[in-house]
Amino acid sequence: MAQNDRILGLLGLANRAHKLSLGMTATQKAIARGHCRLLILATDIARNAEEKVGSEAKRHNVPVTSGGSKDDFGRIFGRREVAIIGVNDSGFAKSLSGLLDRSEENLPTEERDPQ
Repeated sequence: MAQNDRILGLLGLANRAHKLSLGMTATQKAIARGHCRLLILATDIARNAEEKVGSEAKRHNVPVTSGGSKDDFGRIFGRREVAIIGVNDSGFAKSLSGLLDRSEENLPTEERDPQ
């Protein structure tokens, strides 16, 4: 199974287990309440949305990573687009973080997220 398929499959499983917050408002609430363990941003998220939710995550010491497009995420959640995903379970967060880190290592240097 391709790395991207594993990530999308695990996100789908986490969603069915009700361990995700989708979108800006739900994810900001999860971060503020201390439920969010990992913030995943779509690679094509709007800059202002990225800054807004990213600063909230930083303030609450929530790790931030990126992977997949808004369309990819939208397909697995049955929505048109999803740009912001809050993972609210430490087990899913650890697994997804590891998979996303490994998938980014395989990207050419110019496509990597400069952090």
